[in-house]
Amino acid sequence: MSSKPRFERPVASPAVLALLGAAFATAGAQASPCCAGSGGQSICVLPSEQRYQLGLATSYREVQGHFDPYGEYSANPKGVSSRSVTTVVGAAYRVREDLQAGLSVPTVSSYQSLPGKSLSATGLGDPALEGRYTLLEDLSFLKYQPQLSFYGGLRFPLGKSVYDSTDPYGANVFGDGAYTAHAGLNASKIYYPLKPALDAAYFHPFPRTVDRMRGAAVATPYSFQNGDRLQLLESATLLLGDHFSGTAGLKQLWIFQSRRNGNAVDGSAGRLFSTLASLNYFHDASWSFGLSHETAFPFYQYEASQADARVFSMSVVYGGF
Repeated sequence: MSSKPRFERPVASPAVLALLGAAFATAGAQASPCCAGSGGQSICVLPSEQRYQLGLATSYREVQGHFDPYGEYSANPKGVSSRSVTTVVGAAYRVREDLQAGLSVPTVSSYQSLPGKSLSATGLGDPALEGRYTLLEDLSFLKYQPQLSFYGGLRFPLGKSVYDSTDPYGANVFGDGAYTAHAGLNASKIYYPLKPALDAAYFHPFPRTVDRMRGAAVATPYSFQNGDRLQLLESATLLLGDHFSGTAGLKQLWIFQSRRNGNAVDGSAGRLFSTLASLNYFHDASWSFGLSHETAFPFYQYEASQADARVFSMSVVYGGF
């Protein structure tokens, strides 16, 4: 059995989550198995020799403060805290040699502490369905040919959103409340023991008619569209023999202005730069385990309209042949 699948398998790094728990910014742009450099919204991505994959990823997120639209930082007041745990169940299946499909379904638990009050809630997030097409394979005898794949999919608004939640503090808001399409590309190349990778993705939320807010009817319904998002990820993986790999990465996320009745909403644009690190263990060609961490350090001066959060993740993936 070749060890190639072990080097290629992207162990999900749920900053993941956000598939939808929104690790930093909005839920959608975070669901990628980012530390492995595979991108996309599916926590399971098949290497060339696998037929199917099942994965489970859990991330812990703690918000320590917020950056306003001008980049000014405000720490959480004393007695105020916000934490969440996102668990994503995922699967991927090879439709044909160069085409695979993946599904990720998140469940989110949130915990908020306010002066004299504690809130908690658990619910379904927004699932994501994704297809991935491999145009080029990384072949060791072709020195300059990378592995190149294109992916795209749709996130479904099944999680409770700000539109239908009746919680005044938003403790049970786990979704965006709108369909979001995404498309991207991923390129990587193994120059043993290093594997550099580049991923680029674009997210487009569809507009929706807002006739309810916080569960109550809106006097004058209006059209609202969350801002499009562009995400870039550069990473480098160090292959440490047959059983371990370590990855370091940089991520840049730009959120464009939301629109209400076609007009831009002031202060709705955002920006997030973050660093990522992960350690993966490959027990054999089928089983793999991962630990990862994502933080805005040391790029705080570039943040805008974002939460200052730390995300710790772990995952387990099983692949079949």
